[in-house]
Amino acid sequence: MRQMNERGRVRHTPRVMAAVLVALLLAIGDIPSARAVDWCFGPGRDCPDWILMRATAGDEGADIGLSIFARLDFERTGPTGWGVAHGGGDVPNRVFWFNGRAGSADVATTRDAGGYEVSVRPTTGYAGHPFQWDFGGELGSGEALAALLFVGGGAVAELVPSVVVHRGSVTLSRTEGNGTTILGLMDPDIGGVGVQALDFAVGSGEVSRSVGAGLVGVSVCTPRDKLCSAGWESPDGRSGSYAFAGPPGTWIWRWSGVGNPNLAAWAPIGNDWTLFAGASS
Repeated sequence: MRQMNERGRVRHTPRVMAAVLVALLLAIGDIPSARAVDWCFGPGRDCPDWILMRATAGDEGADIGLSIFARLDFERTGPTGWGVAHGGGDVPNRVFWFNGRAGSADVATTRDAGGYEVSVRPTTGYAGHPFQWDFGGELGSGEALAALLFVGGGAVAELVPSVVVHRGSVTLSRTEGNGTTILGLMDPDIGGVGVQALDFAVGSGEVSRSVGAGLVGVSVCTPRDKLCSAGWESPDGRSGSYAFAGPPGTWIWRWSGVGNPNLAAWAPIGNDWTLFAGASS
């Protein structure tokens, strides 16, 4: 993880002029934005696969709207997807996941079912996937509104935040890093019996992993999926079925049913996981 130490301060201005002020601040670089690159996986490229934005209110509190535009690049093999998390102030802590490519295998089985994998379809990377995300809320004195974008099997090629401050003032900062993980149901260390065919898997399994940094993530089998179920246990004794945020240590993930052939996805954001404690979907 690398701390960028980039900060910008935005104060209240009449709503009619707010967008103009934000555009000016972006132009002069006072709002921390991720640089744009042509293609994240070319020679010499070093794009982050997660970025955490934080807007911290001044002594008088703040009422803000935050809009984030991002361009995502994806690698040529393996599963892909991206997640977003937000929370702070009067904004509920939420985490969402969007599935991309399920993976490069056409047919695969879990370790306990033989560990087979057959691939006949080509996979290609793709660049320039656009993504925009808007939210906002009220912040008390010193409170922070946090927004996390994390990309599995890919990276953030460009990120441009814009802020409208309806009341008070905020200081913006950005942290970024790498290590976003998509845990596949057919990964070699998954116990249980399961079979994957194209973009679906059936069976059940469990895995425990020791993780060295605080996590924010999701079980890919979402509450909206009626044919599968998933669960997790954190190192500090909590458990749940979808969104999770917790400390480093040994995590456990479980799944059963029919659904996407990926079990979970997360970003290792360190101690900042506490910004999303108690997150739901």
